[in-house]
Amino acid sequence: MATRYEIRSDIILALTKGKPSDDFEIDDRQVDFWIDSERALILALKIKREGLFGLESYTNSFDSIEIKTESIDGNTTGVNNARYVVELPDAVLKLENDIGVYYVETEGGTQITRMKATDKAMMKRLRWAGPSETQILYYRTGENLILCGGNTNYLNNGKVNLLLVLSDTTNSVDDQDDYPISGDDIPTLVEACIRRGIQELQLPEDLLNDGKQQ
Repeated sequence: MATRYEIRSDIILALTKGKPSDDFEIDDRQVDFWIDSERALILALKIKREGLFGLESYTNSFDSIEIKTESIDGNTTGVNNARYVVELPDAVLKLENDIGVYYVETEGGTQITRMKATDKAMMKRLRWAGPSETQILYYRTGENLILCGGNTNYLNNGKVNLLLVLSDTTNSVDDQDDYPISGDDIPTLVEACIRRGIQELQLPEDLLNDGKQQ
């Protein structure tokens, strides 16, 4: 693994070898944007080729996220219901089957299983696969996860742990944190960012020492 700082430093070092003047600088925020953008492209290709194998390396862990209780207007008999909501702590990368929300569990370690919002009515009718006191399901609406089933005593005061694939890691990954990517893909990421920097900054092209550019 490598930290964000190490990855960024390698990219900046390669790009500044061809600097046009002594005061040439590259904004760290620009490089971090390249890193996240190129990582998303690498991950999409990786999933297409290999499925979900190794996706854990791309996730960030968020523990003890509060389950919020929202009231729902009463029905014709005047009975009020509660809805249990988990707000995602950061923006999630858009991936097939919404696997950017990679894993959800209770603080006690019980998995909370995803269902499509469109399947909500059908799932509630299933005897064994639907939500129940012992089985919690969730569906996603925007940046919220809506929990169904489970023990209400737990849900009213509960928290969850999340594994998420973030679209923008700058708020959650510090310079000295390991950057969420497979170690095998770090050289590919660095090279892609260098190529992008060459194009966007209009730098001399022979910075990769690959013998292909002049």
